[in-house]
Amino acid sequence: MAKRLCLLGFLITLYIPTYSQSLEEYSIKESNKIDSTLLSLKTSKNLQYLSLAPSISYSKVTGVNVGVNLGSFVSFAQTKKRNKIEASKLENQLKERLESRINIAEEKEIAILDEYEILVLELDILDSKKELFLLDSLKYDNQEITFSEFTESKIAYKIDWKTAYTKIKKLSLQLERFENKFGYRPEEVKNLFETIENLSF
Repeated sequence: MAKRLCLLGFLITLYIPTYSQSLEEYSIKESNKIDSTLLSLKTSKNLQYLSLAPSISYSKVTGVNVGVNLGSFVSFAQTKKRNKIEASKLENQLKERLESRINIAEEKEIAILDEYEILVLELDILDSKKELFLLDSLKYDNQEITFSEFTESKIAYKIDWKTAYTKIKKLSLQLERFENKFGYRPEEVKNLFETIENLSF
């Protein structure tokens, strides 16, 4: 009974919508990567102004000659404008891609949290079923039920336990894939393996 109340109390805390905090951190981290990429691109193109440097030559007849190529100015202006357009296009593409990834992460996170909440409820129900099975076990010891009835109760509980355990393994795999893809895992999802092990017999 105490276990069940503990599980129910824990479940109530799941309805506080704090899952977006990790998603927000992921969004900030990825936005910083975009800013870093764009800054690197801008820095790498900063040296293009060197193409405007005048050419200097020297001869004994004319002395020092300084030449400026007007075509370089035109080319530089065109290149600068083109680079600005390309940088803006790249920034938009990267931000759209990030927004798409954030939407996918949010959908997957909500699905994981929904699955987790269902599993917590199922474990609470399984806890009640274990109490019923233990009661049947006592009844069998006191010869109040037949061996056949006791065996049916035992098999039914084992099937329910195995089903819950399989779902926990599946959720654990989903979490692992989520973390590998997005670099974080929802903080609310606790390890349920310990709970399910406590419900075994």
